Amino acid sequence: VYFQDILLVVVGFIGIIISIPTTKTGDIIGYLFCLLSAICYSFLNVSGRFLSVKESTQTLVFGFNLSIGVLSTILLPFVWQAITIYLIVFFLSLSVVTLFSHLLVIEAYKKCEIKILMPIEYSIVVWTILLGYLCWDEIPTKQSLFGALIIIVCGILVVFRTDQRNNMEGDNEK
Repeated sequence: VYFQDILLVVVGFIGIIISIPTTKTGDIIGYLFCLLSAICYSFLNVSGRFLSVKESTQTLVFGFNLSIGVLSTILLPFVWQAITIYLIVFFLSLSVVTLFSHLLVIEAYKKCEIKILMPIEYSIVVWTILLGYLCWDEIPTKQSLFGALIIIVCGILVVFRTDQRNNMEGDNEK
């Protein structure tokens, strides 16, 4: 691990702090859950890439969804609230989209190098902004956009720096 990479990661975390609204409408617990979610998502992607060498995409997706189903069932008595037909249809639709996207992500990690996928992965920010606006009329603040830009730039720089080092090491071996 190189000092510059560690510095980029630290600056990326500063981008996270910058992107958190300073108004009183934000709940710090909610932001911590988002950060935990990002860490778990990273673990899911790294483990998916690692396991996809030996396991089929279908096995990985089935195992993940089975785990989520079991955990959700265990937690269900503590959080259950009656839902409408509209929400049932919404959740079923969301499940289909999530399943399909998970299949695509696993296949992408199987077939592509991370340096190719990372910039595409950051398109999640654009889609989140777009869907947030379309579904809830949310407009991100300049502060949030600036923080997101810092996170994206730092993440892409780490990937490209790693790729450059790998290319230099490959050239030195020749």
